[in-house]
Amino acid sequence: MAPDPNEPGRKAIFKVNSGKLPYSQNTPEGCAYCLAKRPPGGKPLHLCAGCGGVRFCSREHQVKFWPSHKAFCKQQQKVREAMEQHAADGPRHTCGMPSLQERKYILEDWNELQRRSIKQAMASANRVTPIDFRTQYAYFTLTYRPESGGNPSSAFMLQSISILDDPEPSTPIHASFQTYRSMVEKSAADDGLKPGEDDYLLCLYVFDNEIRSSWLTARTISKNDLQEMPENKHRDWFIRLKYLADKGLIYRIVGPGKGQWVPGLMEKHNPKYWVWKQRTLEQLADQDIRLPSAHC
Repeated sequence: MAPDPNEPGRKAIFKVNSGKLPYSQNTPEGCAYCLAKRPPGGKPLHLCAGCGGVRFCSREHQVKFWPSHKAFCKQQQKVREAMEQHAADGPRHTCGMPSLQERKYILEDWNELQRRSIKQAMASANRVTPIDFRTQYAYFTLTYRPESGGNPSSAFMLQSISILDDPEPSTPIHASFQTYRSMVEKSAADDGLKPGEDDYLLCLYVFDNEIRSSWLTARTISKNDLQEMPENKHRDWFIRLKYLADKGLIYRIVGPGKGQWVPGLMEKHNPKYWVWKQRTLEQLADQDIRLPSAHC
């Protein structure tokens, strides 16, 4: 059976989000419950009306998945409400930038496209200073780059990443963390993840200093994400990630079976799509992108 071109890590075509829809046009295609795919030539599977972040092949499967989906759905609705309130309080566009909701959709695409680089960086961070995945999270700060033209691979400049303890009960986002962490722990148990080998790391993304509209998600970190390199090189995990992210370098899985990660860049195919194109090391060097041996 041919690999699914829309599965995480393989997805190479991303629709341009206009911000006019109450959901991302790049929401995963498969059913969140049974993983059934969209039939060739068929209509997209139905979106969850609450969060717009997952799809279902039937009402029955949506009902069955609700106990697992409820926490995520409620948290996403709160984020959307905060963004709608922000839009009502001020201008839709600022300094030529897309709307806040549109930037959030682009951030979701950026997070998926930078999947491999983020996982490897967090694995190195954990190697340098062990992370307590049950009580700590990664705090990302980013800034939108208007000059990117909305290219999801380079739309954000990575400013910093800190590993912090979960928010105190007195903070506004404590409840969201507790709800989301409970969901993640259930998912880990359902997926049979073994602590110490595969863990979920909560990640809070704050872009353009809009803490009210920060995005909380999770990323699996596996022992297989740890790169082979001299021990002292692991300490440069943030520098490596920032370089790759700022350059817009994207790895996608290519080939049959498990395939292999290969580098490339996103290109505007037409006004509606961004498409990943594989690039050789020589082609990347021509664009002033040079990879250390650990990334080859």
